[in-house]
Amino acid sequence: MGTHPLEVVFAPLPPLSLICHLVTTLSLTLSPQQAASDATLRTAVARELSLPIESITSVLVRRRNIDARQRRILVNLSVDVYLDGEQPAVDDF
Repeated sequence: MGTHPLEVVFAPLPPLSLICHLVTTLSLTLSPQQAASDATLRTAVARELSLPIESITSVLVRRRNIDARQRRILVNLSVDVYLDGEQPAVDDF
């Protein structure tokens, strides 16, 4: 370690939980009955992420559309999943 003016010193990184937000965006395709139930939606999200249901704090549906092109009707969802105590931001307007 000299006194060179361009010497770079690397500091240790903070824990991973402080670096990344614990929010994940998923696209799901469910039946209308599954999409209507909060409990079933949480179960589907937990299964998709291979996580226990208890680690999911909140599921926020961002987009929902119905696919009725086939005989079997499906609901396509885009959801934000908040994990490990993370909460969605609340808009005041």
